[in-house]
Amino acid sequence: MNVDERMSLVPIFIVGHSHTGTSILRSVIGHSSSVLDLNQEINVDKFIQKSLELERQNVGEKFVIGKRPAWKYFEGFYNTEFESSNLHAIFVIRNPYYVFSSLLKRFSNMDHFYRGVRSFESFEKYAKVFHERKFLNPHPRIHCIRYEDFFKNNHEEIKEVLGNIGVPWDDDIFDNTKHVNKLNGGLKQKDPKDPHCA
Repeated sequence: MNVDERMSLVPIFIVGHSHTGTSILRSVIGHSSSVLDLNQEINVDKFIQKSLELERQNVGEKFVIGKRPAWKYFEGFYNTEFESSNLHAIFVIRNPYYVFSSLLKRFSNMDHFYRGVRSFESFEKYAKVFHERKFLNPHPRIHCIRYEDFFKNNHEEIKEVLGNIGVPWDDDIFDNTKHVNKLNGGLKQKDPKDPHCA
């Protein structure tokens, strides 16, 4: 599917290895009043289709955000349709010690470390891609950020990423007293009659 660059609703897709902070970042950015958070993991092609549907529905927000924590789910789109789209990608990476410590706590075995999208091998590949996109071959619509920098210096790294995308900064997006914890399936505190709030 070719995506019209003049599409006014800007899709933001978060990618990275599992347990690198993709859910946290999606949730935080989704707290912005200008961002519609799909609050789910979604493949990028379906995310684009959903964004186009929302565009036709004239939703109030100017941005829509989704995520899938693996570069492999974005790579095919990057190689084919990315340049004809207006999608922005946020690529997240994290200290591997904490990534695999977190995975071990969740899965209680080492199987995931040696196969599939959660493996050491996949993390090494994503780390190389992250380095390339951050330093060697950057793209104005691929924004690279380390998990460790989310909360440093009054969120300056996230502010810069959002500024480059065009999302207005709002200090309230980090105030969890004003938002339901969407990481556990809760809903954003918007108008409960809004069908896009789920």
